Amino acid sequence: MSFQTYNGKRICWQVPSSQDHKYTCLRETCPCRSFFELAKNCRGRVMCKHLLAIALATTFGMTRKQVVSDEQFVHILCSE
Repeated sequence: MSFQTYNGKRICWQVPSSQDHKYTCLRETCPCRSFFELAKNCRGRVMCKHLLAIALATTFGMTRKQVVSDEQFVHILCSE
């Protein structure tokens, strides 16, 4: 399950990984190594398994939303 965090303007998703880690993804980017490798070798849109999980979870209503302040949003993004 992914967690959708937003503050009225910006949205990020926190997606659990298979190694008890979580990735904080923005709309079309993920900090995972796979996304980086795919993105540097491709000109089009890239989707790793974490972004695919977000797309599926959002489509099927399986995300939990959490409203945060600007400061909390920055903290979430910087804690990666």
